[in-house]
Amino acid sequence: MKNNMKTTATTSSLMAVRDMKDFTMTPDMVDVRAWDVVGPDGTVVGKVDRIMMDTHAKHPRYLLVKLLDRGEYMLLPIGIGRLNQTKKLLLLNMLSMDTFKAIPLLSTDVVTVEMEWKVLGAVGSRKAYTTVNEWYADPLFDATRIMGSTRHTLTS
Repeated sequence: MKNNMKTTATTSSLMAVRDMKDFTMTPDMVDVRAWDVVGPDGTVVGKVDRIMMDTHAKHPRYLLVKLLDRGEYMLLPIGIGRLNQTKKLLLLNMLSMDTFKAIPLLSTDVVTVEMEWKVLGAVGSRKAYTTVNEWYADPLFDATRIMGSTRHTLTS
């Protein structure tokens, strides 16, 4: 999967943290890259590959997870799980298995606004949003829900 997130479709403002030089995240957070992701059924389903930042607002919005069984990628809103920092796990135990399976996989190496909209719909949080900024206000995109508030500088 390439790091370039450009497309002729409506391009997302997302960029992987690893592609941003010497950037301190806000809100301050734990670096969860390479942590195991535990699905709703309690099995390890993948690893966090990247933290995707909204380059306009300078906030983390998604975790890009590489799935173990297929080697494909899933884009998860950053507030969708809970961390077990001792074991370095992202737990998706608040999702049903049906919801987890409904989250679309990235079929290309780009992230578009349309893909973000599909992810948001799969996790049941479309509500009456009409703009990206409105949906980023949803608790699903609140990094402090899983990342905590300890200052941590991430470097590429």
